[in-house]
Formats: sequence, C-alpha cells, structure tokens
Amino acid sequence: MSDVVLGPLKHEWNSPIYAFLAPEPTIEYIAGHCSQVFWCTAQGCKKGVRRYLDKSDAQSTGNMHKHVKACWGEDVLQKASKQALQSPPLKDLLG
Repeated sequence: MSDVVLGPLKHEWNSPIYAFLAPEPTIEYIAGHCSQVFWCTAQGCKKGVRRYLDKSDAQSTGNMHKHVKACWGEDVLQKASKQALQSPPLKDLLG
C-alpha cells in the first residue's frame, strides 16, 4: 500500500496509542485480506499488532491497547492518555 492510500488513513490515527508504535505500518495480505501491522517501539519488543482493513472494526485500537498495556505497563498507558490532552508532545513523555 502506497502513501497515496496510507495518507488518508494516517489522518484518522489520532489516538495516543500510536505513539507507542512505529509511524509506518507494514502492509500485509493474509488470505486475500489487506492488513496493517503496527510494530511496537519498546526496546527489545519485536511484536507487531495486526489490523485488517476490510473488517467492520478496521479503526479499532483495542488490540493495540492490549499490547501496549502488557509491554509498556498500565501506568505508562494512563500517562500517555492524559498527556495527549496537554503539552509537551506525547513523544517527549516516551523519550
């Protein structure tokens, strides 16, 4: 999937959960279904969180929250959610 297709999708990625994931997802096709794989940026983590684009929950971030909570911890996830409404930018909180 090119930037032409990803560009419009990126404008919908406004949840603070995306700060924990690499900014460019991998695009993969599984059994004919297009999916995005968002890669965790925690040191030592190589986990990708898959989201299928042709499903009714294509914009859901539930699986991302589940992984971030397990990988980064509940406290960091809560701080990120609060920080999203304030400044400095969330990326500063994560270092």
